[in-house]
Amino acid sequence: MNLMVELEGKTVPLAGCQYVLWEACGCPRGVTYASPDRPDPVITEDDAWKEFFARKRERDRVQREGLRMELMTHERYSREVYPLMLKRACPHEETEAVLVDD
Repeated sequence: MNLMVELEGKTVPLAGCQYVLWEACGCPRGVTYASPDRPDPVITEDDAWKEFFARKRERDRVQREGLRMELMTHERYSREVYPLMLKRACPHEETEAVLVDD
């Protein structure tokens, strides 16, 4: 199946895109490939939500909390999101310093 989607003013194959799950603070929480050719295809935004949260109750809760899903090209993901995914912690969360004795 060769589904196409318009993103960033271009028509691109859906199979070359990712759905990014964003926290309310703006940090990426996860990513899944848009994949129309697999047995359990991820085509729509709802399909992507189900990849992360199997139960509707859970999806509804996290959406109320401000999580959002965004479809983007692989190029944009690589340029803008992947570097953020490499960070160990969300810079928006308040954390206490932990001292480790060597």
